[in-house]
Amino acid sequence: MRAFTQGRILGMSDLAIQVLDSTGDFVSPFFINYSIVGISEGTLISVLANHTPACSSLGCYYASFTIPINWKGNYQIRWYIQLYPRGIQQPNGEILSSVNLNPVSAGTFVVPHQLGVIPSKANIIMTSGGQIWFQTPTFDEINLYLVSSDGGVTGIAQTSSASLSSLPPDQFTTENFFVFGV
Repeated sequence: MRAFTQGRILGMSDLAIQVLDSTGDFVSPFFINYSIVGISEGTLISVLANHTPACSSLGCYYASFTIPINWKGNYQIRWYIQLYPRGIQQPNGEILSSVNLNPVSAGTFVVPHQLGVIPSKANIIMTSGGQIWFQTPTFDEINLYLVSSDGGVTGIAQTSSASLSSLPPDQFTTENFFVFGV
């Protein structure tokens, strides 16, 4: 468990997180923030809510604040992360997302669909000559898997999901730390 003194100014090497996509690459998430809770006899007490972290480089974030001089004991930082924007909810509850397709060469390629869940259906509208079609598997909770007949062809992938209630809760991760008096 990390330990800090009251009045310490936190920086890049203190309460930090790295955000990676499903392939292990650093990414800037669509949304990220953190909250701090105090832990007293098994009870969580919010002491710092919904703060935007500082960013040191692509995918690297940290809590940048001064630990108050009245904090003492056990605390937890809670990071809330949403990697991709979610689609637009329609009046009937359906969630829609559209992604421009522009592969640079013939063959397989992958694009994020930005729904935030596994689509219930997907289709491609071609906006140029040539063809783009789906691979097998067609999609997962993050990406569309596609094949292009040529480089430079263009299209629009439209995806939808049944309803907003199917969206997963925001991802979060925690780290406990201790604050002691000076």
